[in-house]
Amino acid sequence: MLFFVMSLVAAYSSRNIIFEQKTSANQYRSTQAAEVAEAGIEWALGMLNAGNIDANCLPSDAGISFRNRYLTIDTTTGANSGNISPTTWLNGGVTQEYWIGCVGTGVDANWNCKCPTNANPALAAPAGVNTTAPAFVVWFQAGATPGTVLITSLGCTMVDLNPQGCLNPAAHLPQTGGTSMQLIQATLALKGAIATPPSAALTTLGSVCAGNAAMTFTNTEPGVNGVTIDAGGTITPACGGNPPAVPPNWVLSSVPGTPQSTNSLAPGDSTLSNWLVAGAAPDVPQDRYFNWVFGLPRSAYQWQPAAIRINCPCDPNALAATAAANPGHVLWLTGDANLNAAAAVSIGTPASPVVMIVNGNITAPGSPVTVNGLVYSYGAPGWTWTIAGALQVQGAAIAEGSFDGTGNAHFVYDLGVLNTLRLSSGSFVRVPGSWQG
Repeated sequence: MLFFVMSLVAAYSSRNIIFEQKTSANQYRSTQAAEVAEAGIEWALGMLNAGNIDANCLPSDAGISFRNRYLTIDTTTGANSGNISPTTWLNGGVTQEYWIGCVGTGVDANWNCKCPTNANPALAAPAGVNTTAPAFVVWFQAGATPGTVLITSLGCTMVDLNPQGCLNPAAHLPQTGGTSMQLIQATLALKGAIATPPSAALTTLGSVCAGNAAMTFTNTEPGVNGVTIDAGGTITPACGGNPPAVPPNWVLSSVPGTPQSTNSLAPGDSTLSNWLVAGAAPDVPQDRYFNWVFGLPRSAYQWQPAAIRINCPCDPNALAATAAANPGHVLWLTGDANLNAAAAVSIGTPASPVVMIVNGNITAPGSPVTVNGLVYSYGAPGWTWTIAGALQVQGAAIAEGSFDGTGNAHFVYDLGVLNTLRLSSGSFVRVPGSWQG
């Protein structure tokens, strides 16, 4: 009888141990699947803020950026302005969002990833891995508000034992063979490269005095009243004195019906000059203006994921290649940008413009250099952007101070370019509180 009772106690204890072991294993696999799915969210967020890639999600100057592959952003000014929608493809005649996936290699925590076009990701367990080969697949859906997108990540613990779960997220097949699957979602938002676009071809906080330079200022956009130069101080062809009716050698083009005269110039704009406060601590008032234009203080803006920091002197061809390989990014240049080109160079395009922020002068003493986007020049208090050569800006330019120079620069206001920068350039970030498991 005593032996029988002892056997019952031993059997009951073993049952509890077995139950605890199974519970622990299930908890381990469930936690691992959740972490793999979370890794998918973070990986996709990093890829959205990266440059051009190939079909294996690796950097490639000849490729297409992750965001341009899988997201479509409405940059018009209509009812759908700023809406972000997923790019779709026809899978057997059925419209489907793209699935992008990765499988863990088991080596140095690396992943083999697939970023396909017109196909599902061809995921497979890495050679020689017979145990755990975690994998995730992510896809996008339209966000609830403009500027946002919903991302879903499906994480699996053992893609080699039951690959259909991560190869076919729509099926949500039951997991077998001791594996687990976890589905999580989050909302991502695009922090635009600019928050408040300027309203003139050239905007300065201080004065404009360009000597006898043969410069062109064009603004034919009626929505911003066709202002060619908006300055907090005076606008004179020669520093000091009163400006003539038409500055010599300047070409001013405004909206139809506006004569070529100082009617398109806006000197003495107190909303701009108020940003410059005599005797203030260095950069304090200008920082507030920078924050107004870009929506972030410069100390944070220059370190955003989509900002590329470059130390000058800068080669214009290298800048053009960097802008082409990193669409939607910000170029932050430290030092004078002496863009001396042997042949004409374009940095950015009207369809893929660039924000170029320069802590120093921007000049183009050689062949014409065209910047499609927003050019912002700044320096210490009392700063003057002293331009020279054949710089051309298609979009808008801002001098965080005064403006002076020589040469035949061209400044053309382009609202379409500025809207593209505002709505489709910048960094994607996760919206706090949007996580769903």
